Amino acid sequence: MGMYDTIVCKYPIPLPTDPMGYVNSESFQTKDLENSLSHYEIREDGTLWEQKHETKWIDGDPNSKNWLDRLGRSESIGSWWDQLSFTNTIRLFDYQHHDDVDYDYLIEYKIVFVKGIVSEVTMSHFESRPNTERKRNDREFIQRMKQDKDFVQSKRYRYFYKHYKRTIRFIFNGLIKLFNWLTITVIKFERWLT
Repeated sequence: MGMYDTIVCKYPIPLPTDPMGYVNSESFQTKDLENSLSHYEIREDGTLWEQKHETKWIDGDPNSKNWLDRLGRSESIGSWWDQLSFTNTIRLFDYQHHDDVDYDYLIEYKIVFVKGIVSEVTMSHFESRPNTERKRNDREFIQRMKQDKDFVQSKRYRYFYKHYKRTIRFIFNGLIKLFNWLTITVIKFERWLT
């Protein structure tokens, strides 16, 4: 799937003729810019802005017991917005799913920029799908997760299944090592014979 960028669009964009409950959002995704999880904004006047950050590197503590603390990290010092001036077409995507509406929505816009200012906005794709099956699948998934959590917290898991699983893994890891050793030995013996 790869990375994407986020664009907040405050510029007026067209709605579908039959929105079927779709409410236009401000936040969209695009793969037509840097694809580095950057944040952009199309302002009310049609200009395109990019959020920039200044960061500094903080070295990790080599004596720390936590391995994450031994690694360094990047920390933000400040951020600001830069206006972009380029000519290109950007595709914006939005996927909305709501549990209080009977549809999920997928929408795509194409926005043409000329010298960093919106020249043309068109809706290139709008799809509304009934979401009864997705809602049912979500409920089933949540129920399975709850059952798994309850099982892991049960006495049967803690006192029996966890140890049973470890024993089986130990036995089969030993068998895998034995068969690997036998395979290597047979190959060496075959090479010695030929």
